[in-house]
Amino acid sequence: MSGLDEFRAIYFQECAELLDALEQELAAIADQRASPDSVNALFRAAHSIKGGAGAFGFSDLVAFTHAFENLLDAWRQDRLAVGPSLIQLCLRASDALAGLVQAAQTGAPAPASAAELIAAMQERLAGPSDCADGVCALPLDLAAPAAPTPTGWRIDFAPHRRLFLRANEPLLLLRELAELGPIDVACDLSALPSPADFDPEHCYLRWRIELTANCTRDNVLAVFDFVEGDCDLAITPLEAPVPPDPMPIDAPAFSFDDLLASVRAEAAAPLAAPDQPPAPNAPDLAPPPEPSSPRSANTPPAQEPPKPSIRVDLDRLDRLADLASEVAIAQAAVTQYLDEDIRRAAPDLVRGLDALTQHVRALQDAVMAVRALPLKSVFQRFPRLVREVAAATGKAVRLDIHGGEVEIDKTVIEQLADPLTHMIRNAIDHGIERPDARRAAGKPAEGVVTLAAEQIGARVLIHLRDDGAGVNRAKVRAKAIERGLITEDAVLSDEDVDALIFAPGFSTADQISNLSGRGVGMDVVRANIVKLGGRVSLRSTPGAGCAVTLSLPLTLAVMDGMQIETAGERFVLPLAAIVESLDRHAVRVEALPGGRASVRFRGEFAPVIDLAACLGLTRAGPRRFIILCEIEAGKVIGLIVDDVIGQAQAAVKSLEQNYAAVPGVSGATILGDGRVALILDPTALVDLAARPLPLARGHAA
Repeated sequence: MSGLDEFRAIYFQECAELLDALEQELAAIADQRASPDSVNALFRAAHSIKGGAGAFGFSDLVAFTHAFENLLDAWRQDRLAVGPSLIQLCLRASDALAGLVQAAQTGAPAPASAAELIAAMQERLAGPSDCADGVCALPLDLAAPAAPTPTGWRIDFAPHRRLFLRANEPLLLLRELAELGPIDVACDLSALPSPADFDPEHCYLRWRIELTANCTRDNVLAVFDFVEGDCDLAITPLEAPVPPDPMPIDAPAFSFDDLLASVRAEAAAPLAAPDQPPAPNAPDLAPPPEPSSPRSANTPPAQEPPKPSIRVDLDRLDRLADLASEVAIAQAAVTQYLDEDIRRAAPDLVRGLDALTQHVRALQDAVMAVRALPLKSVFQRFPRLVREVAAATGKAVRLDIHGGEVEIDKTVIEQLADPLTHMIRNAIDHGIERPDARRAAGKPAEGVVTLAAEQIGARVLIHLRDDGAGVNRAKVRAKAIERGLITEDAVLSDEDVDALIFAPGFSTADQISNLSGRGVGMDVVRANIVKLGGRVSLRSTPGAGCAVTLSLPLTLAVMDGMQIETAGERFVLPLAAIVESLDRHAVRVEALPGGRASVRFRGEFAPVIDLAACLGLTRAGPRRFIILCEIEAGKVIGLIVDDVIGQAQAAVKSLEQNYAAVPGVSGATILGDGRVALILDPTALVDLAARPLPLARGHAA
């Protein structure tokens, strides 16, 4: 990658962060959670994107951000009527800006909507202001004389030598400054070195600019936002001369010479004696006060400087995670090769290996922490979605977000947006009632959707709750019968009816709309979450609402697993999915209607799957254990296996990237002895073993 390409990559990374900041600030303003600096933050973000776009020659991006800047500048100067229409226009501009950044990154043409939005922003600027009858009353302070009005600004701009290395161009800054008004520029060449010492990548020039314009200091400072930290900048006002007060008509006439002579005469006159002598016992003058401390008692302590940070490509982090996994595999291999004789003969070696094991696990945890991102990076896009869906359905809905600081692996975060979008749309479209229906039910007219996250052990739980009507089980059952999913005489519990919502293509919508009715929703949510090694559960209370919970692993790169053996092959089960392990001969395996084997667990029947038969393997030994695994909240299955080897941390390798997708298998890992073991997916095993499993003769105890 060349130097320019590297700077371009950095610029687009910064654009992604700035676009997120734009979206977040606009959402805060729309929800009336904005800080006093929110509009300034919007302006700075747009200006920073524009500065880099100009440096790289992205003219379409520069033109759009310039129009967006003008709109935001008028907003922060209170020259616009602020309301939902302005916020909606800014949200549309933010979307278009994201499209233009993507087009610049990929070399695609600019979206056609950009020109329309520029015209809309210019039209808004030319519209009426936020003042009655178009006239604004200016505050007048009668207690103090008015300060001189700045007619412009003097700017001393001294770039640091490495300014060019950050893809900044002073000429572009001067041109942008000239857009505010006429400028007079003087260039200081005194720092130019001799030709032998001249470095073309360094900046040796300084400028003094006098800007004649009726603008604020913030307007001038915004021009230099993109080079902040790469220059020394001083901005001072050019004050207009204050005209002398008009002399009153009846004022006495005198000359300056007369006034000066009068002052000199008074100064030469002897001082008059005091009327009274001082009191004989007058106290001494109080000593001068002690010099005050540099910081007042009310002055807040100085904030800690921000911690330095660097940008690292995700590929490098992936490579680091792979190396940490290889170290863990090598450590496990060394530990496995130590037999009991060596352990007894070399206790120091054993202690060293134990310490190495702890350090390797700490290394893996540290690497995973570097890959983790807070969930707020996904959550912050949903307030706008809620507003749009609520407006489209004619409902009043508020979104409450909690736990955005909870962190999870970046790979998981990237695949969460679509499932959560489906869930939120369903909650509003199918769950939240219309305001009149809510009032009739004794509820507030405004519905509430709550999105919350929490970390429990090695998993992250994401809860989506609404206070709507809950699942209409009668309607779900009728739709399931209509589609042939169940028979009319089927006996289903409430949980079984709720589970029908996850059937492929299932929908209770009476007509197709932009939001629902096409049968693409909760089945997609479940499929995507299962691919991530997660589980989905649903609880509904009629009249009180519905709650959907996603249970996800913290990371997809490393997992704690249980090694098992069946048909002479080693497999790994996710430890988080294992509920209990049972001695095969200590429990009774029974046959349910349909020929499926099951075992009683906590008062319920749990279906049992013979792992070897499910995977098409020939059994080589006795079936000694039943591993009970949770596939959904409250749903448990049993896997019959030959042996349980023990716990181990597994470095997960993708089969799809290295081989092909295998039913019932979520990945692979390398064991300590160098063998490859497949990582089983209990939920996928249920689908794989969907055919009835006959109970072999003599298996029941």
